[in-house]
Amino acid sequence: MCIFEGVNTSLQKALPELQQRNYLMNHQYAINYNLTKSLKFSFNATNNSVIRNYYTYDAFGDISGVNKEKSLWSDFWDMGTPDHFFSKFQLNYDLPFSKFPFFEFMRANYTYSGDFRLSARFANALTVGTSGY
Repeated sequence: MCIFEGVNTSLQKALPELQQRNYLMNHQYAINYNLTKSLKFSFNATNNSVIRNYYTYDAFGDISGVNKEKSLWSDFWDMGTPDHFFSKFQLNYDLPFSKFPFFEFMRANYTYSGDFRLSARFANALTVGTSGY
């Protein structure tokens, strides 16, 4: 049966099936520790992963298709592929001005910190550059 007059539905092309089932997994953790009364250490990290457990792969590791039998609960404990990672550490030292009576009103601290950031897009760009051309 034709809804629109003059349109032959048997000559129309079917629309391609769209699969968009990426799941995101985020981890955040922090460690704070007082090494001494004046020396404090802290470490924070964040990891964002993308779970693509529904793809099928060929012998070269490339995506060859979609496994439609997989659901949200398939491979539930799969941690996925890391997409972004960020970590930071910090070391704080309170300077001992309170030990000197003349400087007792002063307070100061020294902080040393560092961080590390990794993006999967940047890591993929490194492997693209080694194509052998």
